[in-house]
Amino acid sequence: MLDRSTNVIAEIIGVFAANFWALPTPNIMALGLIMTKWFNFVSKTAGNKFVNHSGLTIKSRVSSLDFIKFLSRDETMETLVPLLKEIKIYSLKTGKLISPAVRIVAKTGAMYFNRGLAGYVIKNGVPYAAFAIFSADLQKRDSIPKVQFSRPSGSKKLLYQAKNHKRNILIN
Repeated sequence: MLDRSTNVIAEIIGVFAANFWALPTPNIMALGLIMTKWFNFVSKTAGNKFVNHSGLTIKSRVSSLDFIKFLSRDETMETLVPLLKEIKIYSLKTGKLISPAVRIVAKTGAMYFNRGLAGYVIKNGVPYAAFAIFSADLQKRDSIPKVQFSRPSGSKKLLYQAKNHKRNILIN
């Protein structure tokens, strides 16, 4: 499911989860506050902020370290690993898979000069490590007029650089 999820799906899941716990959800901002409190509680962190349930806004903030703490929870691993999409990493020299015994399962996200990849390194069928790689050019993003947010100039270049950066981290 997560390999095809969108922020709309995340918001719907957030509404259902909040309603299950009888928490009021008068608007998207309320979902963000619920998500913030829940995330900080279960990851034993503080200072992360979600403006909506999906976290897909330019105002949401979460650190890679805190996200790794969240992903490293047994409950999170058991739930997410089967849902995440496999990310294949190929050698630049040979064009072959780096190692068939090692798999990467993860979720990507990109929005307005931000790019993220978070998931797990699976070694011999067992989650070996959690990771979260977040790339952003906040200065560039803040310089873009809101009317150009759908296709800002320079965003493809940052996306390409972020993908290569992610690949290099995962290879090493």
